[in-house]
Amino acid sequence: MKQLELSFWKKENGYKSATGIGMILILVAGYTYFNYDNQYFSSSVFLGLLFSPYIFRWTSQAISYRFLWIALVLGALLCFRHSSSLFYFFLVASLLFVLESTWGKLNNLPVFLLALISALIGHVVYVWSFPIRLQLSSWAAKCLSIIGMDTTASGNTIIRNGYEFSVDPACMGLNMLVTAGILGLLMLAHFERRQRYTFSMLQTGAYLSVILLLAVVANFIRLLTLIVFRIGPGHPMHSGVGLFSLLVYALIPFYLWLAYGNQWPERNTPGADEGCIVNRAVVHRTIFPYALLLFLFLYNGPKFLSTPVVFDHTLSELQLPGFESSLLENGVLKLENEVTLVYIKPPAGPLQGTHDPRICWEGTGYTFTHIQRRQIGEEEVYTARLEKDNETLYTAWWFDNGREQTVREWRWRWYTLRSGRGFRLVNVTTAGAIELEREVMKLKDIWSDK
Repeated sequence: MKQLELSFWKKENGYKSATGIGMILILVAGYTYFNYDNQYFSSSVFLGLLFSPYIFRWTSQAISYRFLWIALVLGALLCFRHSSSLFYFFLVASLLFVLESTWGKLNNLPVFLLALISALIGHVVYVWSFPIRLQLSSWAAKCLSIIGMDTTASGNTIIRNGYEFSVDPACMGLNMLVTAGILGLLMLAHFERRQRYTFSMLQTGAYLSVILLLAVVANFIRLLTLIVFRIGPGHPMHSGVGLFSLLVYALIPFYLWLAYGNQWPERNTPGADEGCIVNRAVVHRTIFPYALLLFLFLYNGPKFLSTPVVFDHTLSELQLPGFESSLLENGVLKLENEVTLVYIKPPAGPLQGTHDPRICWEGTGYTFTHIQRRQIGEEEVYTARLEKDNETLYTAWWFDNGREQTVREWRWRWYTLRSGRGFRLVNVTTAGAIELEREVMKLKDIWSDK
């Protein structure tokens, strides 16, 4: 009788595994097909996937439905919103539910890993870390001035004895911060396995905040080193200094803190020899949730085969004296004459990405330099140089809703969320710095009656 029961149990679990694997393959293949044009690849993504088998760990054989409810909420929101990030996190929640409903409950580290390697985090770190880069430039210049070095900061550019050094995203951006976060999760996974302990969501978030803060400190020390020794981007030691700083000032201190600075409580994860609870639920208990998730997935997926275009009727009617006007296929208004090129981009939602000039211009081969936040007239704008081969352009941009003008991401998003009045991104580009300031002064008032 026991042998018959064991045989049935093995057969039942074989069906469960086959169903789970099939569901995973359908979700991953479908996401790749539907969202192919928006796929996000970076070294951080491959690093996260490389370490995922060690970071993912089953803590119990008892099935869990905790991610099902998250997936259903995200899937329902997708029915009304077109958001690649929302689609990604719907996929993540669905995959985690399939894993936990098939093979048992996971630890909490995979949630943070899959968030770190998302395109949303990449965009947030790239664009929203800019104020941090400006602050780091200012602090670095002050620190070096205190010890007697002739150093000044202008935006994200530091000048020392005529030598310019730009604090670009590589110096305070995606690669180092996300890499530090992934390696921090790897160390947490190591201690989970060694101590047979499972970190809670709150604990993991706190530890991750610490490693990211240490990464910022490491970046600052790296920046000082590069400036003092004049190690430019083309120098063979440029990347080496970054790796050394990350290792010495972030990863090693974080590991030592975990190893010797923590009083580990009694283990809260059953060992392999302690007989985890075995769930013998039959396959049909997950058929309905799987079918519901597949319905939401197949219903929402096809909308990502094309990029939605938001047309702003105000933009289509806008005409400026001396400018040729054309409305591009992506809904952006292009205004140009012999000396000035203006792009006015339709409003984005408070939780959506924007056509940020730092991304759009770099996509055409230009490099951003000398980025700074400065006052032109009564309002702040961002200004920068665009360099490509022997060509140099000068550009400025800000967000405008007709009543308020700002360059601060949090401010315009909060205002939009609160009032419902969207902000358009205005980007002005000229061949000279003087012309840029003159044209910005002219254009900053065009929305006063809109």
